Amino acid sequence: MDTLRMAGINLSSTAQVELGNKQGGELSAAKYEECLEKFYSICDQMELHLKTASAHQYQSSASQRYTPSSVTTNPPPDIHKYTLYTSNVRQQVSFAKELHSILVDATSSLSAPLPPPQRPQPQHHDSITPMDTQT
Repeated sequence: MDTLRMAGINLSSTAQVELGNKQGGELSAAKYEECLEKFYSICDQMELHLKTASAHQYQSSASQRYTPSSVTTNPPPDIHKYTLYTSNVRQQVSFAKELHSILVDATSSLSAPLPPPQRPQPQHHDSITPMDTQT
């Protein structure tokens, strides 16, 4: 609001100068520039906060999507808590092993020597053309 108020004061001051009622002053323009800088600073802060909130929301949805069982911050006392934890760990270990085997297969296929390029075979013409028979 400071920016708008200072813009109004600056506009009024400029109008008074143009009408000849007042001499121009640089003080109000400097104050307006200062308020405008504060406004842009607040806008930048809001943009950073929105980006952070968006990243947090994405992280939260990805966490819910890729975690097989629900994880709570205050879990109720449960006897099966350890079994859920171990099943989750087993799933993660099997996924890591699968990913490791995929990466090993990919690197072995990349490091395997390429077969030598095949040369094209010359084509043989077994048929007799009419020009060959005229001699």
